[in-house]
Amino acid sequence: DLFPSQYPAKPAVQGKTREQVKAELAEAIRTGQLPVYSGS
Repeated sequence: DLFPSQYPAKPAVQGKTREQVKAELAEAIRTGQLPVYSGS
């Protein structure tokens, strides 16, 4: 990277597959840890 300071050190979801992220989000919504937005 030419300008590494412009980017965060590491994305929070690095190392996780999209499926894992979606599964965690679905679990959080299901257990009431996140608000559910209609039309997402």
